Amino acid sequence: MLVLVNPQAQGGRGARAWWRVARDVRRRLGAFRTVVPPTRALAVRVLDEALAAGERTFIAAGGDGTMNFLLTTLLERANGARDELVLGAVGLGSSNDFHKPIRRGLEGRVPLRLDVRHATPHDVCRLDWLDASGAWQRRWWIVNASVGVTANGNLLYNRAAGLIGFMKRRSRSAAMALAAARAVWSARPWAVRLAVDGVHLGLASLSNLAVVKNPHFTDSLYYDSPVEPASGRFWVHVVHAASRVRLLHVLAGLARGQFVGTMGTASFPARTLDLHADRPLPVEADGEVLVTRAARMTVCPRAVRVCP
Repeated sequence: MLVLVNPQAQGGRGARAWWRVARDVRRRLGAFRTVVPPTRALAVRVLDEALAAGERTFIAAGGDGTMNFLLTTLLERANGARDELVLGAVGLGSSNDFHKPIRRGLEGRVPLRLDVRHATPHDVCRLDWLDASGAWQRRWWIVNASVGVTANGNLLYNRAAGLIGFMKRRSRSAAMALAAARAVWSARPWAVRLAVDGVHLGLASLSNLAVVKNPHFTDSLYYDSPVEPASGRFWVHVVHAASRVRLLHVLAGLARGQFVGTMGTASFPARTLDLHADRPLPVEADGEVLVTRAARMTVCPRAVRVCP
């Protein structure tokens, strides 16, 4: 068993946060190897070596971005051993959506998914997108993805410039709220051509589009679609072109878990989603943001096993 610790979690305090809980985690897990790689390149090398040595159980100690990095790296390198992978997590990040709804944790409100013996199959979702050079790229996600305002809010939060950066060092929730407010203030709709499960829906003007396996996102916001870890589908939640006031109304509803049926929205399950935009738009997957004009999301059923 290998625990991958992200030292950059919690604004660079990830290693200290890990060592505060490491003894309790070891009490629950038993023996494991801990690595705290200072760079992504070294983390990839460590994971390559672990896979080659036969390791198949991996724990991400960090936020949703750490889980996304671990998931993507393993799926790209495990080849025929993907269905043998078992993933768990220690939530040291800003939002820890992978853990929600949180059922187990340590004192200090650190959420855990560490029950290796009862790991169950879990869908994984694939994001293919067109980069600036015209080449298709790929990454994976397991919690949720978004296009538009939510993705732009994540981008502003990740960059942590100016006042957002100042707030992030003191209150992650406040920094997230400020990033969301700025994303709403600067929002203007994108013209997007959509296809769902191969059926073309035509051109739509959208302010936001969320694609979720787990409906929780951005600290305390959540959709009212079900949590379906191994259903072979995700849920799509659309906000059509909306004013700033309407977007704030939608956000207020999401703080209470109310979205389906809200005026100017649509919600439906799907297995694939294709989009082509009139201009580059932010696309976020498990908190990691890219910018593209074309993307495709696909469910890969029961691709890994995940600890409860």
